[in-house]
Amino acid sequence: MAYFLKQTKLKGRTYLAIYEGHYNHDKKGAVNRTVKSLGSIETLKAGGMQDPVAFYKAEVAEMNRRRADQGSPRIGKEPPAMHLGYFPLKAVMERLHVRRLVDAFSMTNDFGYDLYGLLCALVYARAVGPASKRKTFHSVVPRLFEKREYSYDQMLDCCAFLGRNYEKFVELFLHQTKAAYGINTGTAYFDCTNFYFEIDRQDDFRRKGPGREGRPDPIVGMGLLLDRDLIPIGLRLYPGNQSEKPVLGRVIKDLKRRHQVAGRTIHVADKGLNCAENIALSKESKDGYLFSKSVKTLPETEKAWVLLKDGIKADAVINQDAIEKARLFAGFNMLVTSELDMDDKAMYQTYHHLWRIEETFRVMKTDLDARPIFLQKDDSIKGHFLICYITVLLTRILQFKILHNQFPTSAIVDLFRNLDVVRIDGRYLNTATDTKLIESLAEHWDIPVNNLFLSDVNIKGILGVNPRPIKES
Repeated sequence: MAYFLKQTKLKGRTYLAIYEGHYNHDKKGAVNRTVKSLGSIETLKAGGMQDPVAFYKAEVAEMNRRRADQGSPRIGKEPPAMHLGYFPLKAVMERLHVRRLVDAFSMTNDFGYDLYGLLCALVYARAVGPASKRKTFHSVVPRLFEKREYSYDQMLDCCAFLGRNYEKFVELFLHQTKAAYGINTGTAYFDCTNFYFEIDRQDDFRRKGPGREGRPDPIVGMGLLLDRDLIPIGLRLYPGNQSEKPVLGRVIKDLKRRHQVAGRTIHVADKGLNCAENIALSKESKDGYLFSKSVKTLPETEKAWVLLKDGIKADAVINQDAIEKARLFAGFNMLVTSELDMDDKAMYQTYHHLWRIEETFRVMKTDLDARPIFLQKDDSIKGHFLICYITVLLTRILQFKILHNQFPTSAIVDLFRNLDVVRIDGRYLNTATDTKLIESLAEHWDIPVNNLFLSDVNIKGILGVNPRPIKES
């Protein structure tokens, strides 16, 4: 309904009033009510108003315009929905106390922006909405609940700086992780993967090699090291044409040297890293090893030993065609180790944890969209991978050190992606779907993250929460 100007004649005079028409549910029809009585035209003219009818018609029109504006709110300068799902990563990041160390780089570099703040923005954006750097700048970072003002050039500059110094930042985060949560290098899990680039010409870093997807594109290799508790503690990037096999020994040796890690470490890796050089490096460092080995490539005598069952040789002929051989040894996997005193079950369980590295690579490639990579310069590419690494590191600390592995990676990623808030009438509507993870964090961290409506004070508390380990079920 709308406002209108009504003229009523009474005793030779014409009276004006502003009325409002509206729908009455009881009468099931339109009714009018007086909003404002204006007096008679004659009196208004006598008071100096030349045309009272025209004057008040203009006023009524303005009242209707304002009502229309209120009924149909205009779009604002800020996105209606804001990302809040990164709050657990922010809590872990602050628990690591890396700001003072990151800020130290600013003492010798004139960045013109907050390096730590931009690093955090890139990490949180990678978790809640992985995208190209351009889309991250225009669509993801502006929707992070905490506002950050950077230019696109500054974002690219930051990414390149991180890449030039990626090993220093890996060491920095390892040092702070060790101080805040501890690391356990009694066992170290290692594996490699590679990332392809949809380009024709290779360069010194992006080189053609045996890619995991079997594509002909240039690739970059990545080696990742986890500690006994499955926390990332090492990252190595290398040109795609280099062999993965020698990477293991170099990474672990460099890690122990940089951090004065003493004691014996058991190196655990898949068959792709099982080579004489890595075994020799393990023994040289007085460490142990636990590698898998392909049964199909064993000598004939060892193949026969594999098929022994209860002391009786299986009734099979080794020298059959390739298909029969593959079928014969399907399901067998050999472990090669220096740990002769290790219990068989413990050995299997230790090796079985290697799947976490494979899952970590899958998280990088799928959940964090580490590929395709649209950056061109080597330093920027390395910076991109460092951002993915830090995001995974914070996620794993949350998963294993705080949540005690009670929730799968998929549930944690869903929390990052789906917890958004929309500002309505001075408060925020929580659009997330209730989950066991959200309920657990609400209970153990004492935050209203499962409330439908949130105030500014509520959100401040959520973003400033202390990430205490939850109770193990």
